[in-house]
Amino acid sequence: MKTAICASLIVLCTLVCSCESLLSLRETNSSAWVSFHKEAAVVRNGYKMVQRLEPSTYVRSVYVQRKSDKKPVLFYTHGRRIKAALGHQRQLVLINDYFATKACKVMVANIDSGNNWRIDEKICEQHMRTAPKQWLPYHAIPKAIAFSPDDKMVLMAMKSGYVAGSAEEADDFGKRFKLWSYVVDSTNGTVLHVYQTNGTVPRNWWKF
Repeated sequence: MKTAICASLIVLCTLVCSCESLLSLRETNSSAWVSFHKEAAVVRNGYKMVQRLEPSTYVRSVYVQRKSDKKPVLFYTHGRRIKAALGHQRQLVLINDYFATKACKVMVANIDSGNNWRIDEKICEQHMRTAPKQWLPYHAIPKAIAFSPDDKMVLMAMKSGYVAGSAEEADDFGKRFKLWSYVVDSTNGTVLHVYQTNGTVPRNWWKF
């Protein structure tokens, strides 16, 4: 009996220790994210990111300069606010583009080629297929969390963007909202895995 209890406790501790909430994961990787709203320059370990604002158009251009770059390289332009994270291989940049209030699109930019592409559309479609019919697309907002170590995969989550009219309505929505996590291909947004675990993922989430 004691042996069985001890074995159960070991399994439980292993599960708890191998998983962490999305919030904790974001905090763990917070040093990788750079937030841009107005003109700014941020220096990190081995690279610098700079945002420049064009006053006449309000277009914001974001540059990165790695140790191998002789001058800053333009990798993204936007019109409002972004958060960007340089990949582990220092070639791709993961971007949460907050292009409007209660709205975000997730982009990946290739520094060397100058190309960028959107990777959240497929998880938005999949999420809406599992959501109640009365929900609207803006009730859930995609957000990127992190690159995998080889930058081939991205961990993403659907955050609630719902504005409730009352505490009861907010509580009801919170109970029904599926706080799932998605692993997608960083090159095209193909959904590779879904963690239906109410906001928790394995520490090595890219191994599934």
